[in-house]
Amino acid sequence: MWREVVTNDPGCTDTAWANVCVEDEFALYAPDAFTPNGDGHNETFAVVTSVREPSFFRLRVFDRWGTALFTSTDPFVGWSGDGTAIGIYAWAVELLDSEGKPRKATGHVTLLR
Repeated sequence: MWREVVTNDPGCTDTAWANVCVEDEFALYAPDAFTPNGDGHNETFAVVTSVREPSFFRLRVFDRWGTALFTSTDPFVGWSGDGTAIGIYAWAVELLDSEGKPRKATGHVTLLR
């Protein structure tokens, strides 16, 4: 929270308030493999971004024919791979950063058991 108090020559004061959001330069990290095998490690595939609170978020995972297998609009919910065979899957993420700028990224992830 930013606050500024100003006073003019006759002594009248006024206060201005503003929320200031400071974020790092845009970055997105995605693992290239995950192992949903019940051992408690690497159980889901999810991306991590430098945008703390995106106003829009969508992560999708696709099979080799382009059929969407998983969609999440919550940046904290990842793909568990339930009912899916070992293999390589494409993913795409779209989000709006704190300034409303659209960001997109794509890649592949390997599901291992």
